Formats: sequence, structure tokens, C-alpha cells
Amino acid sequence: MLLNNMNRILISIVTIFITFSTYAKECDYSATEIKQLNIQQLTLCAQSNPKHQNYLGTLYATGKRVPKNMKKAFYYFSLAAKNNFPGGMFNLGNMYRRGLGVSQNYNKAFYLFYKSAKLGYVSAQHNLGFMYGNGFGTQKNLTLSYAWFYVGMQQGYAASFHNANALLGKLSKKEFFDGIRLGKKFYLQYAIKSTKPPVSPEMI
Repeated sequence: MLLNNMNRILISIVTIFITFSTYAKECDYSATEIKQLNIQQLTLCAQSNPKHQNYLGTLYATGKRVPKNMKKAFYYFSLAAKNNFPGGMFNLGNMYRRGLGVSQNYNKAFYLFYKSAKLGYVSAQHNLGFMYGNGFGTQKNLTLSYAWFYVGMQQGYAASFHNANALLGKLSKKEFFDGIRLGKKFYLQYAIKSTKPPVSPEMI
């Protein structure tokens, strides 16, 4: 009797593993294809695929195609972030930075932006410049602020050009040149040599 029960449990575990593996394989859609899926398909794929978790979180955060629900947005962004999906980390960081559906927490926002930035996600790299420039979640450091904006500029990120120009009048000559030096270093580490993540929908 005990052996039969153990066999049933083992079969159930194997079935669940095969099912989730199948979902993960079948749900490997492109960014364009994901947008064409209905909510039921997205929810099913979000059980195992971080791209879908992030996209579904964006839908709930913006109220597109589904009623706006920040708790569900937080849930799906958290899943994507735990799966090391840079877009999910960025979106979850924005929720903490702005206090959307969760208590505002600059420390958590900074941590998530930093992790996402190191994976090559340019929006997070830009946001690190913003966080350093304002001392949000970290000690204020205009050199590092300019360095991360430099990384964004090298990738054509429009907001980084604007913020870097606004920062110029506040920088000393040393801070400016140190910022460029560090920016070049970060660019080589986290933009050129890193595997660029796919473009992800963002919760602005």
C-alpha cells in the first residue's frame, strides 16, 4: 500500500515536471507573437516563462487588455525578477521607486536596477544614473551618475542625453573626466560584452 502511494506521488511529480517543461518550450514566443496571445494563454505560459511573466505584469500595471491591478502586476514582475529576467527586475524596481502598489523603497529599487543594469538592460542603466544623481537608495555620487548616463548615451538612450547635459553644470572637472572613464569601463562590461537581453515591455 505504501509502495503504491509512493509510486503515485512519483508519477505525479514526473507529470508536473513534463507539463511545465512542455509549457516552457511551447511558450518560447517572440515579442511580437506574445502580444497576439490571449490572457488565458499568457497566464498559462507565465507559470514557467519569465518573458510572459513580465509582459503580463505590464498589462496589469497599465490596465491594457485587463483591469488594472497593481497587486497582480507586482506578483508577475516579482516572478520575472526571481527568474533573473532583466525587464522584470527593471519594472519591479520602478514599482518600488515610485511606490506603485507597494510601499516606496529606494533601497530595493536601487538593488533591482543594479542587477538589471549588470545584465545589460539599458533602461536600468539609465535609472542607476538617476538614483546616484539624487542619492536614492544609495549615497549621492555625481561621478557615478554621469558614468551610467554615459552608458545610456553610448546606446542611444534619449533620456540619458538629457540627464547627462543637465548634470554637466553640477560636475567638477575631475568628476566629469572620472565619470567618462568609469562610463567607458561600464559600457565595455555591461553593454558590449554582455549578452543583450530582448527588448521588454516596460511599465513607465
